[in-house]
Amino acid sequence: MKRRISLQSLLLLIGSFTFVFLLGEAVHESGHWLAHQFYNNEGVGMHIDPFGGSHITGVGALPMAVMGVTSLAGPLFNLLLGVVLSILVFPRRSPLSLPFVLWGPVAMVQEGVTFSLGLLTPGGDAVWVATAMGIPQGVILAFGIGLLLAGLAGITTLLPVAGIGVETPFGGKLLVVLVGFGFLMLIRSIYAFFSAPDLVVENLVPLIFAFLLSILLALGCKPLWGWLGRRMDLRTRTVSWGAATLALCLGAVMFFVQMVAVA
Repeated sequence: MKRRISLQSLLLLIGSFTFVFLLGEAVHESGHWLAHQFYNNEGVGMHIDPFGGSHITGVGALPMAVMGVTSLAGPLFNLLLGVVLSILVFPRRSPLSLPFVLWGPVAMVQEGVTFSLGLLTPGGDAVWVATAMGIPQGVILAFGIGLLLAGLAGITTLLPVAGIGVETPFGGKLLVVLVGFGFLMLIRSIYAFFSAPDLVVENLVPLIFAFLLSILLALGCKPLWGWLGRRMDLRTRTVSWGAATLALCLGAVMFFVQMVAVA
């Protein structure tokens, strides 16, 4: 029997993803900042922006070895905290805990992008790690792709917690995943359209990437669930309004706190 997607499931994913994605970006920049503090690099600060402009400020000329470590610290800090929290919460996962257990897989996707597409960004973390540490770009690319695939697989195992199961039609899966994981990127693209119209094509890339990942998620659900069905609990949960409201509140609070930080 086919199961229709509920509004609660959609709102749960929007709130949960917004919360963990923005949290992951802030933790990523905090990792850079903490590494600079370790090396006593005075004047280094953080700029946190919910519209995608988060970065470290005040970085001057540093030894190459130091730049390699500080560049690697951001992605690793996000991965470490996110994956550890997800592992701790996963055995007791529920719609109420989804905003927390989702952090690990989303962090893998975020840093998978850092170590794959990031190689195309001059001055990006992946480029600095390759240059300063002498790691071949092919190795970094393979690591990034591996993180991306692992993150997508992890998200797939959590979709039943959001009320999306084997009985959900493909169109329903695609719609809820696309809106759930693309809503934040859509807001960023609209903001960028008005704030930097000359960069409109560049700023559409995250939205297009979110769309492509959503298709991969929707396509990968059935085979992965079939393989994991005998190994873990993949029962489809019923999402309450309480769980959806909690996720939306967490996402909204994270978004507006970062807006205040920018101001």
